[in-house]
Amino acid sequence: MLKDFFYPQLQQFEAYNRATWFQQDGATCHTSNASLEAVNEMFAGKLISRRATINQLKTNICEEMAAIPCAMCQQVITNLRFRFGECLQRNGAHLDDVIFKK
Repeated sequence: MLKDFFYPQLQQFEAYNRATWFQQDGATCHTSNASLEAVNEMFAGKLISRRATINQLKTNICEEMAAIPCAMCQQVITNLRFRFGECLQRNGAHLDDVIFKK
């Protein structure tokens, strides 16, 4: 099922790329050795599972955080400040008319 259906469908998904992570839900059938082996092949080094160690998870999180460009962080902070300002101007009211840019 994973190799014959899921993975081919995933490869056709527009947003799928080498940076895509897979987080499994912990269901018994999804934690079998065969299932985890197949998923680990598809998402080499990008699998979040109950069967991973905490240290593996911490390492993966640190690596992904380190890969975030500084300019992106600065853009997020700038945008956050703008939204806080909008919120203050509206006395905490909902920002339903704010246009979210990509």
